[in-house]
Amino acid sequence: DRPFYFTKSPSAVIASGSTIPYPEGTDNFHHEMELVIAIGYGGQKFYPIELFLTYLDMVVVNGQIKQDSNIDRLIWSVPEIVSDLSKFYHLSPGDLIYSGTPSGVGAVYPGDIVEGEIEHIGSISLNIAPPAPKADINAKKLQGL
Repeated sequence: DRPFYFTKSPSAVIASGSTIPYPEGTDNFHHEMELVIAIGYGGQKFYPIELFLTYLDMVVVNGQIKQDSNIDRLIWSVPEIVSDLSKFYHLSPGDLIYSGTPSGVGAVYPGDIVEGEIEHIGSISLNIAPPAPKADINAKKLQGL
């Protein structure tokens, strides 16, 4: 067996509308979308980042609703989350707080179109392409992409 883990590396952040290759080394790539609280200068900001795949109002894969909830269903409000974390950690500009995802997470495959929306905050979409050939991956690494 291989280790099971989640990664949230800076290289995973891409613009909405992008096409990403299906990750090499897995046959179990899932969609999610979650509200991410970004600590900025002068306070917090909210972003629907990570259709890397992560959720919180609605995720649609190939036109079919896969996750449907809203931020009113968060167990803790954004101010409660920030306040609680602030008791234990010094939050600084650039810190990201991931709120979690509701039920409905599922697999995506090459050719899928994944769309997500958090009402009053924004929407995001991406296309899943076949895995990139190793030569393409290594060339991008050498170019610093």
